[in-house]
Amino acid sequence: MKKIFLSFFSVAIGCVGVANAAVYTWNGAAGDNMWGNSRNWDLNNGYYPQSNADTAIILPGNEVIVWSSTQGYLGDTASINLGAGNTVRFEANHATVDLDVSSFTLGGGSMFKLFGSNAIGYGKNFTINYGTFTADSHGLFDANMGGGVLWTNGRTVTLTGNFDATGLAGSGSITLYDASKMSHGGGAAVFDVSGISMTKSDNVDVDIVTSGNKVVINYTVAPAVPEPTTATLSLLALAGVMVRRRRR
Repeated sequence: MKKIFLSFFSVAIGCVGVANAAVYTWNGAAGDNMWGNSRNWDLNNGYYPQSNADTAIILPGNEVIVWSSTQGYLGDTASINLGAGNTVRFEANHATVDLDVSSFTLGGGSMFKLFGSNAIGYGKNFTINYGTFTADSHGLFDANMGGGVLWTNGRTVTLTGNFDATGLAGSGSITLYDASKMSHGGGAAVFDVSGISMTKSDNVDVDIVTSGNKVVINYTVAPAVPEPTTATLSLLALAGVMVRRRRR
């Protein structure tokens, strides 16, 4: 009898967890660009992403969305999928808040920006997925706040994605995560970049640098050595024959 009761209790708890999870897709219908306005999300349940079971999807576009401490539930969302070209401005001007997001997906040209005069703390380890990105089109996690203090609390920030370095020329660098200009509290963040893969040719040298609260990819493209043509090989062979004849 006890086993039956425990099984029923487990199923009931599971159902509650599923019921609380929701996927919200941004539509911007309210026209105020406020994260905390339920009319800007398509679920029409009177809520917006605000729990560690919710997923926020912002399709590619050109939106600047403000997620502010004046709106309540700041930082409480399981995952954020930020489509290309969009910016989410995470503001802590009126309260000290924790960022409790487990995963971010940042499309090309998108930005998740921490901003505020109060403190923001990393409440948990989190992952940033940049998808397939290039030197010209990549997401940015910008943690350079406006006068506040960033408490990284020794959390692990895991970066994943594929850097497509084909077609590059010269040398340069791209920044994926930047908190280099901020005042920091707590233990320094730990960066795990083992999940970043590369698509490149042999003449491209790529180096991932994680220092100074910043993650940067530096690249250098060496000039390609041209393959010898058939005509060139024939001339070299003829020159060799002539040299041998002269020696004789």
